[in-house]
Amino acid sequence: MRVIERKKTKDTEHVDSDGSWAISYGDMVTLLLSFFVLYFTVDQSKVKANQLQQSLMVRLQEGGVKSDQTLAESKLNIARKPGEGVDPELMEQFGAQVHKNENQLIVDFQNISFFEFGQVDLNSEGTKALNNFAKMYQAFSGQYTLRIQAYTDTRKVRSANLRFKDNLELSALRSVASMRALQKSGVPLSKMKIAGYGELAETQEKLMQLRNEKDPLKYTRKVVLVIEPQKERN
Repeated sequence: MRVIERKKTKDTEHVDSDGSWAISYGDMVTLLLSFFVLYFTVDQSKVKANQLQQSLMVRLQEGGVKSDQTLAESKLNIARKPGEGVDPELMEQFGAQVHKNENQLIVDFQNISFFEFGQVDLNSEGTKALNNFAKMYQAFSGQYTLRIQAYTDTRKVRSANLRFKDNLELSALRSVASMRALQKSGVPLSKMKIAGYGELAETQEKLMQLRNEKDPLKYTRKVVLVIEPQKERN
């Protein structure tokens, strides 16, 4: 009788390399698609605008224009010194503050009088303030629009030569004078716009603080600068 011997075979685990590769590739494609969906969902213009805005705020702070946060930190540091409290007049030591309002930066020169009573042209103090601002802002001027808002005090005035009829027209002319000063300091004319806001009424609290001033309304003859992102052209 012929004996047939069966060969013992080892069970080997078959690896479906093709299938595993296909699954991995599919996962990779899914991840890539997810990435691009997220990438295009995020508004890159807003991200860039926020980065520019942050850089501008840092530049303004380094140049001496203080933001609310920096001002608060300064007051806090002073209060921590032994034997010293918070100086109530610390706010008055800075020529301007920077406020953030959504996508705008508002530069408010609180302790600077830009114009003499009834005058259109900037005085020396106002000219210096705008020149200093322009030096810090010039590097960012191509990315933003600068709105110039000028004000008068509450006293009624009329030009003897009929250059302006009332405080509203006077404030508009002051905006033009401020724009020309900034243009002379290097800010492109095409990146600026103006607005005359007429009279600015001071609060009673502020008037009490200024009661010893010879002209307590002088700080309402001011200029406020509003920095906002450029509108994209369609």
